Amino acid sequence: MHFSVFRTLRCCLALGALVAATPAPAGEASPWSSIKGAAVRLIPGSSGPAATRSAGLEIKLEGKWKTYWRYPGDSGVPPVFDWSKSENLGSIAIAWPAPQRFDDEGGTTIGYEDGVVLPLAIQAKDPLKPVRLDLALDYAICETICMPAKAALTLTLEIGEKVDPSFDDAIAGAQATVPQPTALGAAGPLSILSVSLDKASKPAKLTIETRAGQPVDLFAEGPANWYLPIPQKGAAPGSFVLPLEGLPKAAALSGTTLHLTLSTGSGGIETVYTLP
Repeated sequence: MHFSVFRTLRCCLALGALVAATPAPAGEASPWSSIKGAAVRLIPGSSGPAATRSAGLEIKLEGKWKTYWRYPGDSGVPPVFDWSKSENLGSIAIAWPAPQRFDDEGGTTIGYEDGVVLPLAIQAKDPLKPVRLDLALDYAICETICMPAKAALTLTLEIGEKVDPSFDDAIAGAQATVPQPTALGAAGPLSILSVSLDKASKPAKLTIETRAGQPVDLFAEGPANWYLPIPQKGAAPGSFVLPLEGLPKAAALSGTTLHLTLSTGSGGIETVYTLP
């Protein structure tokens, strides 16, 4: 865990006990699990092929409250999902809409304001049976300081069930903002053009050149035990500089894969880069 996460947790205020999950009727969303500043629920989507189901985790935020992306930045706590009590769940993939950068006196964080829907792609173990999602969620929200929260949510996805069209619209709208995989140097209005490594710098650093016709932010993720800083804008237009800090002791650079996300806040691209 990033040292900043420990720092954040020390200043957090607990937000009450975990509320027991109430099952939702077929085709309906789970009940909201609410705390001061936020509420979360699971929403169903229309079924695809028999083994494929869709759903979404909806986080609603009040006022100036924010919540965190999968990589929270300098301080903050990413969501943690426990699906272990689910029934007939083969696999579940979480999609992450394009996040935003937030700067304040506590540092720079990455996440969402107003609210977000995380699309869920679900594969059933047995395609002829319903999938019962049972989620124990740990997440955090922030207004002036980080506040940890928990929720217990359940949702049953029947085969071919009809759902409120607004749920499909919310999931599809969120999916449309998920950064798309894009090769390094690809043509298009939004692209990561090149990455260069300066090993002579202390610490070593990357210079990342991008193309975008609008304001963008760049976020970098390494292996699970790397805690990279947020890239800063470079001297040249469209460039970002990433010091390779927050690495484990004696970590090897060569051959390590980084995920670079170029975000407009309402869309973006994600490029995989392997350090030479």
